[in-house]
Amino acid sequence: MNASKKAAGAILFISLLTFLSRILGFGREIVLAKYFGLSDMRGAFTVAFKIPNLIRTLLTDTAISAAFLPVFTDLVVQNRKDEAYHVSSSIINISVIILTTIVVVCSLFMPYVVTLCAPGFTDDPILFKETSSLSVIIFPTLILFAVSGVLVGMLNSYSHFTAPSVGPLLWNIIIIIVVMSFWKEIGIESAAWGILIGTFAQFVILIKPLKDLGVKYYFTIDFKNPSVRRVFKLILPVTLSLGIINFNVFVDTMFASFLGPRSVAAIDSAFRIFHMPMGIFAVAIGTVLFPVLSKFSSEKENTKFSNTLETGIGQIFYLTVPCACIFFVLANPVVGLVFERGNFTSDDTVFVAKALIFFSIGLPFSSANTLLNRGFYSLKNNWTPLYVGVINIFLNALLDWILMQKYGHAGICFSTSLVSTFNFLALLLLIKKKTSINIKNILFSFSKIFSLSMFVTLTAYVMFNWLNGMISGKINNALLLLTIIFFSSALYIIITSVLKIRESEIAVELFNKVRRKTSKNGNI
Repeated sequence: MNASKKAAGAILFISLLTFLSRILGFGREIVLAKYFGLSDMRGAFTVAFKIPNLIRTLLTDTAISAAFLPVFTDLVVQNRKDEAYHVSSSIINISVIILTTIVVVCSLFMPYVVTLCAPGFTDDPILFKETSSLSVIIFPTLILFAVSGVLVGMLNSYSHFTAPSVGPLLWNIIIIIVVMSFWKEIGIESAAWGILIGTFAQFVILIKPLKDLGVKYYFTIDFKNPSVRRVFKLILPVTLSLGIINFNVFVDTMFASFLGPRSVAAIDSAFRIFHMPMGIFAVAIGTVLFPVLSKFSSEKENTKFSNTLETGIGQIFYLTVPCACIFFVLANPVVGLVFERGNFTSDDTVFVAKALIFFSIGLPFSSANTLLNRGFYSLKNNWTPLYVGVINIFLNALLDWILMQKYGHAGICFSTSLVSTFNFLALLLLIKKKTSINIKNILFSFSKIFSLSMFVTLTAYVMFNWLNGMISGKINNALLLLTIIFFSSALYIIITSVLKIRESEIAVELFNKVRRKTSKNGNI
């Protein structure tokens, strides 16, 4: 059985945990929407969260983990564990010093930071001040995320995925509790404090499993260690490539700020729905296959590397393409189901649905990019995603400006989808030069999955509109939508299984494997 199938239990297990986290994430967004709608304060919070989140993805958990994991894995494979622990300790200590400095400096000059990220907010003093205050509360999370990035990298290297996957569950629960408990007293600041407390809890739960694995921490900073220097050599292109990816988010927010805080909040709300299947499936598959790909790269197993990467992309398409079709065809009822309550009105639903429709176009490709980037990182070729990303910056800014003139906030989402598609095609062609991955198989697989997904989705659309005219009431409409989605999902699985679509056979095998062996995989 190949490595991608051996990872089946972990993939589905993480997918289930991530699914629960996304459900709670929806719960968090539902709470925020109920109490704050698409108000100016909600727009202020959206920008305030994105500012440190941009720095987080540049310098902390994602960047550090992506650069650190291959180096740490190499040392563990070579049975040089003590050196691996010295390296991880040095990276942690250096990161804490750097991020603490950044937090202090940015907090002192926060008005300038907000002006840079949301220039459209400068005309409203109250909105501008609230955005700055919220950012100051959230910024210390950068230090915790930096350390967590190294800890998660170590746990993933040992194929221990439970604690990192449970962390987001706890994070969302804490935010929900804090907001529901204190929104009347401190308003939108309750969400900012919830993020800070939740991030600390997310960090704490990573410590015990590392102790159980015998991982050691040293109070040391060793710049002379070649592995430490190697991590920083790798982290530079990773940081720059992630910076380019997330600089696009910065550009989107900047342009959206000129359309007003409602547009900023609407894009963010649509993104939460758009990101759910990506966060559940693509992140789970990428998380599990990243150490597998790193191992094959270290062992020079090119065929196994290529097969694993190709299988992973196929699985991502199999799981995300039907989601994209549902979001495109049933955007209004989906947004209404998730958000329409309290201060979130039916007009807000239509406004957010427009953004979701255009986001959905790029969902499969955004999801596949997650794995393709990690494929390059596993090959220790971190510069290629950077070069592609440089082009994306200019393309995204140009498309944002052009498309927002005609489509408003939805045009910004359309730009994101077009850039994601370009990024996928470029990375796929470039990684082909370094592997034996079969592009024709991938594109043929996508075309089959897309055709079947559209057939099932259009069937669901007809059924929903036919039955929706016979019932009334929000609860009944919500139950109808959930029922339609459930049966259309079952129909999709049945059709792809009957037609013996390769990705469906692998998915069934994953499920059967987990059902038989989950109880034996206590460390996943």
